[in-house]
Amino acid sequence: MLRCPCPRSALSATFLPIAACLLLPVPAGATGPAPSAGRGLTVVVHGTQRGGLVHWALYASAEQYDGEDKIRGGGAEATGDATVIDVGPLAPGRYSLVCFLDVDRDDEFDTNFIGMPTEPFGFSQDPRKRFGKPDFDATAFEVGRGRLQIEVTLVQL
Repeated sequence: MLRCPCPRSALSATFLPIAACLLLPVPAGATGPAPSAGRGLTVVVHGTQRGGLVHWALYASAEQYDGEDKIRGGGAEATGDATVIDVGPLAPGRYSLVCFLDVDRDDEFDTNFIGMPTEPFGFSQDPRKRFGKPDFDATAFEVGRGRLQIEVTLVQL
């Protein structure tokens, strides 16, 4: 079972929602397969580095996103400056994706003693919010009937 290493300070409470939605086990064999043809979602995560794992979670509604009830999640081996993740086929609709680079491969979203992230993280649509988790609308994107490719740029605080 994964746990959030955040202390219970006021500042860590700001980042706790980010940490909670990112703590995902990496499934065996998840190495970032090549995107399949047809409908689905491909995510290009910029700001990765060799030696880490990119953990990701996908949400289909604001309620799921706020409740951290992902519809799909996994991990992929970081493959250089950018890592490609094939999320697979999705029904048309609105989604949000959250990810982080697990640099030390401990399956935890690491924070410092006041709860600020020490590992790079990002959201679909690359919202620029200084503190806390952006809301679903700020990160949502539309999936249609074809294959969609989105890009996420990781940030390091």
